[in-house]
Amino acid sequence: MEENKAFQLLKVVLQQEEDYESPSPYMRWLQGRLVRVEEGSVGVQFQVREEMCNPAAILHGGVISGMLDEVAGIAVFSLGRDRFFTSVNLQVDFLRPAHLGDEVTVNAQVIRAGKRIIHLEAQLKREDTLLAKAATNLISTGQKLPQF
Repeated sequence: MEENKAFQLLKVVLQQEEDYESPSPYMRWLQGRLVRVEEGSVGVQFQVREEMCNPAAILHGGVISGMLDEVAGIAVFSLGRDRFFTSVNLQVDFLRPAHLGDEVTVNAQVIRAGKRIIHLEAQLKREDTLLAKAATNLISTGQKLPQF
């Protein structure tokens, strides 16, 4: 069986987070920190900053959706596929607010990994409190990932 290089890379990132720069410009803006990785399942921690909030100092729903989507993409990457995958849908339920200064964690897990379409679920939490959840499907673009 071929070694999963993507998973191995994520394990290194988990150990050396301060030295890693995400290839995703959006993830660099979010400033997420990988805190857990398994094949098909990851956790990323975020600090809620002012530019992520609405005028009431509550984490903006668009940013929540972006966090959920971005972490789902990392979970797909952890499978070690050789192609890019992109979201075809993202169903988000906003359950409770996160506020300026909060530390939140997004966990995403692959539920079903088909050849072309991968279904995932993701949750955004503050400690043990569920703030938002999502279901999403990603599809292979056919574009090869660069070698790393």
